[in-house]
Amino acid sequence: MADYSSPPPPRGIRIPPTVFAVGLGLLIGAVLWLKPDYLADSIERPALLISEIQASNWSTVADTDGDFSDWIETVSYTHLRAHETSLHL
Repeated sequence: MADYSSPPPPRGIRIPPTVFAVGLGLLIGAVLWLKPDYLADSIERPALLISEIQASNWSTVADTDGDFSDWIETVSYTHLRAHETSLHL
């Protein structure tokens, strides 16, 4: 004769995914609120970062000559100024 009883419940604590996500978000928020430089100190920033690229600029931003040139915007995280003449793509 076959046994048709239900299997035993799994052991351990079962947390719904939404409760887990909210709890994790609150934990990360508390860490950043109590020590905001905790993550920022561990991130190594590049000396020069490309922050924006405008390729195929037909009508967005005109330069001083009235032409719609392609352009790149960079951000420097160091006190040294990048030599724009030595940079190329």
